[in-house]
Amino acid sequence: MRTLVDEARDLAVSEEPGAAFFRFFTRVVEDATHKKTLVDALTDAGIDVKVGMNELSREMVAAIETLLTRAQQAEDVRADVRIPELLALLSAACLAAERGQWEEGLRTRTLSVMFDGLRGPSLGPAPGVAGAQPV
Repeated sequence: MRTLVDEARDLAVSEEPGAAFFRFFTRVVEDATHKKTLVDALTDAGIDVKVGMNELSREMVAAIETLLTRAQQAEDVRADVRIPELLALLSAACLAAERGQWEEGLRTRTLSVMFDGLRGPSLGPAPGVAGAQPV
């Protein structure tokens, strides 16, 4: 999770805030695909993976909010999207990925639909591939 927070902070200074926002969203969902296996292995080894996560979770939300705000200022993400809606979408996508319900094609198509709903007026409709905006 620390790596993701650091990555979000690095992307927050991108000259293309919309691309950075969508790239990070995609990265988190892709990471969730592999996370469950690691969490299960650590839990099986008797390690409580939730210890110390409160502060890191706050940092993650703050980093995501920065990405969202910058993308909205660039009109790359709809102005009416707030952090609770974004976290709900991200959580749902990650949950599906963690449960192994998404093969890559389905994940790409689903994220494309989600991103179409999030895009602001400056980006227009997606080209049909999730995260296709170059960073």
